Formats: sequence, C-alpha cells, structure tokens
Amino acid sequence: MATLNGKEIPCEMLEIRFIHEGDKLILRGGGYRCGDIQAEYPYSVFNVVDGELIYHGDKVGYISEHKLSLQYEEFSLNATMVDGLLYYNELWQSNEDYFQVLGMLSPN
Repeated sequence: MATLNGKEIPCEMLEIRFIHEGDKLILRGGGYRCGDIQAEYPYSVFNVVDGELIYHGDKVGYISEHKLSLQYEEFSLNATMVDGLLYYNELWQSNEDYFQVLGMLSPN
C-alpha cells in the first residue's frame, strides 16, 4: 500500500533485493509499482563500518541483525525483520508533499 499526500494507492508490485556480506551491503535492485507511480532501485554498494552505512563517503544509515535504515536528502527507508517477514517503510517527503510505500515482504 502507498500513500500520496494522504490518498491511499494500492501497490501491484513491491520488491527489494539486497545482500549483506561482511563489510558490504549490496542493493541488487527491485522497485515498486503503485497506481501510476513506479520506481526501480539502482544497484548500489554501501560500506558497513561499525553498523553504519556509508555511501560515497557519507553516512546514510545503519544496519543491525534485524533492521536496516537509510536516510538521504528527502528519502528514507526502514526495513525490519520480524518472525521471518520484512516490514518495509519507504518515505519521500518534500516541503508539503509526501509519498510513502508500506509493505510486508517474504524473503526469498
């Protein structure tokens, strides 16, 4: 489910693929399609330093055993693993507008 400025929009597709290997978090792709709004996640590699996520030299979030959090400019993503399910919350917010995608994903 997504919300655009308070209006709910059903999502036909929500997928995120990442791998945590040692000192790297690799976002391998994915995306969403919610009504007329769609996006794809680009392949990205984050360095993991003491649980902090570093992207091109900037601290952009953190990772722990069950939680991932990214924040960059107007974008934030929080994902938490609970009982084998990934609870996903992505938010894009500018001055007065916002777009939020919420999901519960099963790992593959």
